[in-house]
Amino acid sequence: MNREKVVVEDAGVVVPVYVEVFDEIKRLFFMIDTGAAVTVIDERIMRQIGYTPVDSIGEAYALTASKLEPVYRYEIDNLTALGVTKRNLHVISHKLPEKLDIDGLLGLNFFDKTILKIGLELPEADIELTVKPLLTTAAKTSNN
Repeated sequence: MNREKVVVEDAGVVVPVYVEVFDEIKRLFFMIDTGAAVTVIDERIMRQIGYTPVDSIGEAYALTASKLEPVYRYEIDNLTALGVTKRNLHVISHKLPEKLDIDGLLGLNFFDKTILKIGLELPEADIELTVKPLLTTAAKTSNN
């Protein structure tokens, strides 16, 4: 279990994120977004950390609040937040509103196989992230 206390900003619950890029660790700030199916990194940040559309693993469409927009998909070697590292995480690159002053959105794919608890006492949030143990086939069978 990993716990972290953060200040809730105008953008929402923002946490530090560490991305491994070409053997270098970059510190970024992402908002937790449980409404986003996939983790998003701002396209400006992707360029700053060395990714271009040529590095993408494909194209996709993102449904925003106003329309369906084309985006590039990437695979990030290591992305760490809240004490948990996800390897080979698929993300999309999309232009985020500058006024949010964040580098990305931690989407549901980052939280796969975890238990996320957010305790709010504004202006702070106490975040607890626990990695769920994988059940073996034998354990699944005995639980039925």
